[in-house]
Amino acid sequence: MPFRTDVAPDSYLAILHDRNILREFIPAPTNTIMIDNLDRKMVGIKAEFSFDGKPETQFTKGVEGKSQVQVEGKGDVVDLTIAYADGHTVGPVRHEFKTGGAWAYKIAKYTPDELPKMIHLAVQSTSPEEVLLNIVVTTNDNKQLRPPTMLIEPNQTIDIGEWEATQIQTSVVYRSKKPGPTGNYLPSETKQTLTIPPEPDEVVIDTTRPPPQDPPADDQYTVAGLWTYRDVQEMIVTGGTGRKVITLHDEGAVDGGNLLAVHPLGGVVYMPATGNYYIYPLGKSFGKRKLLSARTEDELADAIDDWSRTKPVASAQ
Repeated sequence: MPFRTDVAPDSYLAILHDRNILREFIPAPTNTIMIDNLDRKMVGIKAEFSFDGKPETQFTKGVEGKSQVQVEGKGDVVDLTIAYADGHTVGPVRHEFKTGGAWAYKIAKYTPDELPKMIHLAVQSTSPEEVLLNIVVTTNDNKQLRPPTMLIEPNQTIDIGEWEATQIQTSVVYRSKKPGPTGNYLPSETKQTLTIPPEPDEVVIDTTRPPPQDPPADDQYTVAGLWTYRDVQEMIVTGGTGRKVITLHDEGAVDGGNLLAVHPLGGVVYMPATGNYYIYPLGKSFGKRKLLSARTEDELADAIDDWSRTKPVASAQ
């Protein structure tokens, strides 16, 4: 029996475990990833392409912040890992290129936005006259800079500067030497504007008109009685044409004022013209009314107590 010496070794035949030698050879396809980095800092990417379960292309790459790149590799599957600037990682994220075409992958924003450092200031003046502008700049090392006073022309809009600072304070002086609007500005991504309106007109107080006065007391009437029942309060007066009953809030019924309440010591009356409160003592004529110190209804109780302690005591008979 003949003996063959050209038989392939076992190492050569091992390929049969991984590949069907009867199948047509298909090379690994080339696929593309469109990467859009939305983070403000550079990130690192690691792309691992594979085909038929075997690694084909592997690489790492840096992608600048807020930029897009296109990467290619051989394989029908890719595992993508993202590493942010502080070491935080995302992935691996797997994508299978079953339908063909590029895979668009957005790298999510992760790094917090950088805080603004600059203050860009402008002035918009609508004043018909020149104004003076003073500014105080507080620097990052907490020093205060005071640039020379600026003269702002009428109806003018100008940039006055840009500083790296923690805050800027502004103050305006009108031509009349009166102070104008002030401002306090912090770092911002956008330009900030101080608006200067025209100087307000001076308020003229008419001193020729006398202040309002309470009507004089009608001394022909006397407080004869005070009556309270249920929700009704009445002050009974006599004199003039006879007996008269005045009820709560009767408009102008007591010397032009309104009966506000009935107190054991007298009727409490409010004068709308002046805001004054009076007490009309029981058994006394209207001419004996007393001005109370209260300026609001909440102060009436204390004001009546104060009056009751100072009113003269009737002499014994």
